Amino acid sequence: MLGRPDNHRDLTRLREALLTEARTESLKVYTVSDLTRAVKSVLEGHFVGQVCVHGEIGEFTAHTSGHVYMTLKDQRSKLKVVYFGGARVCVNMGLQMGTEVEVGGRVTVYEPDGNYQLQAFWVRPVGVGALVQQFEMMRERLRAEGLFDADRKRPLPSMPRIVGVLTSRDGAAIKDFLNVIHRRHSGVHVRIVPVPVQGKDAAPRIAKALEYANANRICDVIVLTRGGGSLEDLWAFNEEVLARAVAASEIPVISAVGHERDFTICDFVADFRCATPSVAAEQVIAEKVRLQEQVLSAQRRLASAFMQKLAEMRRRYDICASRPCLNNPWEIVNPRRQQLDMLRQRLMAGLPQLSMGAARRLELLQSRLVSILPGRIQVYRQLFDGLQQRLKAVLPHLLDAGKQRHRFATAQLAALAPRMTQVAHVRLARAQSMLSALGPKNVLERGYAIIRRENGQVVRRQEDVATGENVEAMLASGKLRLVVSTDSENE
Repeated sequence: MLGRPDNHRDLTRLREALLTEARTESLKVYTVSDLTRAVKSVLEGHFVGQVCVHGEIGEFTAHTSGHVYMTLKDQRSKLKVVYFGGARVCVNMGLQMGTEVEVGGRVTVYEPDGNYQLQAFWVRPVGVGALVQQFEMMRERLRAEGLFDADRKRPLPSMPRIVGVLTSRDGAAIKDFLNVIHRRHSGVHVRIVPVPVQGKDAAPRIAKALEYANANRICDVIVLTRGGGSLEDLWAFNEEVLARAVAASEIPVISAVGHERDFTICDFVADFRCATPSVAAEQVIAEKVRLQEQVLSAQRRLASAFMQKLAEMRRRYDICASRPCLNNPWEIVNPRRQQLDMLRQRLMAGLPQLSMGAARRLELLQSRLVSILPGRIQVYRQLFDGLQQRLKAVLPHLLDAGKQRHRFATAQLAALAPRMTQVAHVRLARAQSMLSALGPKNVLERGYAIIRRENGQVVRRQEDVATGENVEAMLASGKLRLVVSTDSENE
């Protein structure tokens, strides 16, 4: 009973093997490589030229060789894609798993694996990916124009008096910003300019707010901020109109948009980029906080030094107070009084002896003077007589030399006198000619007159005289008495 089924199965397998052999006797036998090559020829011959495939990135690998290997998938199938040399392009566009893309390329078969694949020539994101591509294109274009250059960025003011904040009035960013400002340095004046930070009209309205802040100089530094969000939420800060407004701002601009991982075009154009609104608040007041900390440190050092000085003065006071001389000053005065009395007694005892000694020295000097004075007088007389004789012998020669110098000087003066007189006459004639040319008489000779009032004042303008006033006209020869007939109001 148990052996019959096994025999039956064996017979069944034998019959199927005989039938299979009969069917395959007429088929051509391929090797794996031959079959794969044939499939490759048929497939690549059917899809001639480029094809465009739409799908979602499944696996994504940017190889160190610069090539990209990924899979495209939809709800039912997957397709392998290879993009030779496309690693930099894909990374710049932010491609990753889940990104929806369109890939253009050629259908090929990779023979070693026997898999068909798409050899990509280009990749473009769809949806959010398109925004990433637009972001990359705008960033490259603005970088080429120099809007990201470090040398055009303005330094932030170290001690801003007024901080302008461009953000939504109801957002969390302004609350975080104000909390940090008030906690760290409550004396900073914050001026809030409410603007929309999301939506189609947000970028031009923020740009207008920037222009208004610069035109009216409402602050010393501008903080452009909002909280985090998706790429679509932050897209207003990637608009070109806002980027150019930030670049044209004369007031330094701090960009604090989103979270630390978020980057916008405004971050690259702004003078300073902060990861969050709180970090922007810290940056704005960093110098003030540092100065405040320095002041507090100086106060602490001053208080410490004052206490040390006070302790030293107290110690010295205690030492001085413990000395007996300060408790009883007479202990210092009494020894000095006793010493003074002893010196007075010694002086009174030695004064007569000093007087007698001085008298004896005076008498001795007088006797010495009386003994040597006649000899000294005789010596001085001899010297005087010798000098007198030498003067008498030299005096005639000195007089003759003086007379000769006098005669020589007189002869030179007589020779130079006519020339000097002639030069003086020429200079005098020239000065007289210049004086005569500049004198008023020559002017009067040409027909002019000098008008004077009765008080002698010279009339230079018509307004200096009144109608009916008597004036005197001085001519080149003589004078005239005149009466003014008209005044300046009737001219």
